[in-house]
Formats: sequence, structure tokens, C-alpha cells
Amino acid sequence: MVPQVVKVRIETSRVGSSRGFTLIELLIVLLIISVASSVVVISIGVANKKTVLRRAARETFLLLRHAREVSVMEKRPVRFEPLEDHSGFNLTDVTGTTIASYSLPEGFTLEAEEVTFFPFGNSTGGRVLLMDMEGRAYEILLEPTTGEIRLGTR
Repeated sequence: MVPQVVKVRIETSRVGSSRGFTLIELLIVLLIISVASSVVVISIGVANKKTVLRRAARETFLLLRHAREVSVMEKRPVRFEPLEDHSGFNLTDVTGTTIASYSLPEGFTLEAEEVTFFPFGNSTGGRVLLMDMEGRAYEILLEPTTGEIRLGTR
């Protein structure tokens, strides 16, 4: 019997023609993902502070409108009285009875003078400024003649 020769062909992979990823490529992708996620986390923190300031400004605006409405409906003057420590305000009537109180969230300040709303819808007018520690601010303007209240950024 004649021995048969069987040819076996073994293929070896060449560098660059492999179908998987190298460890370096995987580490680079993980680094990119971690940097992107840290940027997102920082952005969320800043957006949260802006949202809290916006909410405080909106609540102050609505309470000022409420004070004007109470004054007109009940035909008595209502006062907006900022607290001395700039942390909030009270709404009171002429007898000193508190109608509403509001305290700002931690880290926010309120700058304003006392404003009185009269039964005809007008007021003494003025400006209320709400600020955070980074300098962002909302301004509420009170028109003396019409009693109109406007909210805007500063």
C-alpha cells in the first residue's frame, strides 16, 4: 500500500485582519464614555439649580398676584414685606395679619422694598430681585399705576 499524503492547510491570522477588538481600543472607548457621562452629570447639577431659582421666582410672582387679587376682592390694602435677612417675605393686611409667608430655598436671596397693593388694583410699585450664589437672577417688576406684575430674567 502506498501511503497517502494528506495536505493540511493551517491559516494564521495576520495583524490587522482580526475580527475582535484589542484591549487598547476597548480602554479608549471606556474612557470616552466616562468623560461624556461626567459632562452630563455636571450639566444636570447646573440645570437643577436654574430650575430651583426659576420655581422660586414663579412662586414669588404668583404670590404677588395673589396679594393684588386679595386687595381688590376684599377691598383692603395688602402689603408685601421682605424679610430683613433676605430669605423670603410675608404678605400682610393692614391689621398685620399674615396672609401668606414664603421662604426661599437655601442659597437664594431676595432684594426688594415693601410694596402695598390697593383695592383699586394699583400699588406703590417696585422691583423684586431673586438671586442665586452664581449671580443668576430673576426680576419681578410691579407697575404702580396699573398694578401689573411682570416676571423676567435679569
